Amino acid sequence: MSDSAYNAGHEAPASGRKYPEPGRRLRDAFERYLGLTPGPLDLHNDYDYSGTLDYFDRHAKNFLEDIMATPEEAHGLLLVRELKGKEKEIAGFFLSAVYNKSEAKEIVFDLETEVWNLAYSLANDKVFINRGNGYNRSGTRADGLVINYLENRKLGTIFAGSCGSGQIITYGADVVAHYHDDEDNYHSLMAPLCVSVLEQVEIRVNHRRIHLDGSSIHIDNRLSIDKDKHYSYLFVKEEIDKIPELRQYIDNLQGKFEQGRRDYHTVIETIRGLGPQPHEKIKQDIVDILRRAGRNV
Repeated sequence: MSDSAYNAGHEAPASGRKYPEPGRRLRDAFERYLGLTPGPLDLHNDYDYSGTLDYFDRHAKNFLEDIMATPEEAHGLLLVRELKGKEKEIAGFFLSAVYNKSEAKEIVFDLETEVWNLAYSLANDKVFINRGNGYNRSGTRADGLVINYLENRKLGTIFAGSCGSGQIITYGADVVAHYHDDEDNYHSLMAPLCVSVLEQVEIRVNHRRIHLDGSSIHIDNRLSIDKDKHYSYLFVKEEIDKIPELRQYIDNLQGKFEQGRRDYHTVIETIRGLGPQPHEKIKQDIVDILRRAGRNV
């Protein structure tokens, strides 16, 4: 594409943050990448498109093999190159490849440009903070931490955090990540720790929900008796209040994620403080508290 095609396709971010002009080699690599076939991802075909994800991820890495760029330079591409059609679906793989190749540990996306699949396969030592229009399918196959701030968008539900081992925290929307196979069996693909912060805090642990909303807690630990039966425990507010340690634990965890609404560094500190497997730590903490309270779990 000629230089004249690279113009101000989008306004600068509301934050007023300045982005560097992307270099010619980065722009050329991005243009070649956007011209790849196959066509648009069939994002409504559940996860039958896994091979297509690999295709775009692999080519993005190949195009960037001899190019080093910062996340800010990659974001600058979106300020000078308008995305159309399928380009919105695939551009995120290219930017994600830049993220992972760079030395940056905290990546903030605050553009209103619509981009899908950001933070794809995010490395486990990195954090992606979305304050713009980069939430759709964010954190697919991510091992790192993904934080979405969507409080002013009133989206209700988004699809994010699929097939990764990391954590996804979303403010202002519920998060789903699932599919049905050819036999219409439901499969959850949620990241091991998924926190949706709406008017309440809902934490899904290891693909199973633990509701922490101040009024009830539902633990479904999938403790198998045999292949067809599971134990399930339900504690309403009145029962939680009878276990002071559990009440304090829930209130403390809620409070930390609420603080993260104002400062994402609090979220990072909270997640890191839970150790290498936050989902297992939360689940085990609650089970230990219930056992100390004499509950047979």
